[in-house]
Amino acid sequence: MCWLGLSWPGGGDITVDLDRRPASLRLTVDDDGAGISDAWSIDRDANLGLRIAATLVESELGGTLDVRSKAPQTGTRCELVLPLPR
Repeated sequence: MCWLGLSWPGGGDITVDLDRRPASLRLTVDDDGAGISDAWSIDRDANLGLRIAATLVESELGGTLDVRSKAPQTGTRCELVLPLPR
């Protein structure tokens, strides 16, 4: 596992975690900002670049890209999971 924590001058932290498992690779990016709405969806609410990235991750790499609020007003989590070749 690889972990990296960053702090920004305005207060607020970003944590990057890379975890290799036997069958997959998981990259998680957390922040402790205001978060996003629980109703937020990549398909409906994301900008074009994030929607393209999600489509490529799913269709070309067989993985998943998930963006969600961690809890009300406690930040956002973005998680990328990719299968590893056997």
